[in-house]
Amino acid sequence: MRRGKDIVIATGFVGGLGGASKIKRTINCFEEMNLYPLIVSESSYVNNLQCFGIKPDIVIPLGKSFENNYLNVKQGLKDVDYRLMVSFGPRTFWPSDAVNRNRKSVIIDGGLPPFLDVLNTDYNKDIYENIDGFFLTCHFPWNIPSNILDYYKDINIDVLSQPVDKELDDLFVKLRNIDDDELYRLRSQFVNQKFNCSLDERIFVAIKMSYSCVDESNLISNGGWLKPEEYQESDKFIKGLISSLGESRQSLFIYLSSSIIRKYSDLINNYSNLSFVGKSFLPNFECVQMSRYASLNIDRAMRSVSQSETAATGGFGIVCPCPTNYMHEDISAKQAESMGLIKTVSVSTDNIGEVVLDYIGSEHYHESKVLRVHIVDCMIQNKNIMNRILDFY
Repeated sequence: MRRGKDIVIATGFVGGLGGASKIKRTINCFEEMNLYPLIVSESSYVNNLQCFGIKPDIVIPLGKSFENNYLNVKQGLKDVDYRLMVSFGPRTFWPSDAVNRNRKSVIIDGGLPPFLDVLNTDYNKDIYENIDGFFLTCHFPWNIPSNILDYYKDINIDVLSQPVDKELDDLFVKLRNIDDDELYRLRSQFVNQKFNCSLDERIFVAIKMSYSCVDESNLISNGGWLKPEEYQESDKFIKGLISSLGESRQSLFIYLSSSIIRKYSDLINNYSNLSFVGKSFLPNFECVQMSRYASLNIDRAMRSVSQSETAATGGFGIVCPCPTNYMHEDISAKQAESMGLIKTVSVSTDNIGEVVLDYIGSEHYHESKVLRVHIVDCMIQNKNIMNRILDFY
């Protein structure tokens, strides 16, 4: 048996690429310790893993019901002897096997489960109460309010750092040490090389929002996770942001998901001062570089992987929590703002584009950057997720 194969990294049953990025970095950290875990996934998630060069050892079919998924997990792992399961994403399909077989197990996710139930559910309360830990990744020490924790009182919750391997950490340090003159040169070079465009004197803004927030096929009524009011708020936010940035008459170069650009192309075409670029997938290290090079990163979530990259690289950013109440992002963003770490802007703000652009170059714009770098380093040193995982191995 290869060393570390008694560790199972369980993936899937979620959408998006943020989780896959987190998985890749965790695998890298294990391999730096000469540990090579068994990677398992479900069929719909394999493409997400492949974007990061991850090839799962075991792939089970995605079931058409909760019961199917629990049975598929049991069948897929029946011949696997492991000591520890590290399960990514909030659903309890994979951890059910570890709990039922009395194996050590932890769940890693960026947010607390939206609800807990006992029967016919993908958020099984009994399983959550019997895993060894729920690790909520966050680049700052979020003090979860007691009224929220009360609902999860029988779950062992830790707020821990994002996983950071040595190569990534070296890149963070390199980017944060760039001076202003070099930043201007590298910013222009990045735009030219990655998007085949000339930045000229335009302001580079990166809007970090997944298409899943404005994708009607992702509505609950269509089998997704998005509530109607969350879709409507996200749709209104994107439209309001594009319109108000356009009406600012400032010349802007804007990175946005290519799928979102297509969805709102009619609106975008109204504004000649806005130049949009996007890709269906931007490689891992290029996302990190963009977080540093952009004049402003606009994130929809304070605890996201992309916001942690902005913080760790010494990038400039704000957060517009959207959907506002999703995964307590509004609450954690306000706490971060009270610590001086970030400026938050409500998605319902009138002339939101003007507010966002006025922030660039402000005193807080510069001071919060320095504080974020310090806080990220403290989390990695004092609340390191890999150290905590190894406590159970």
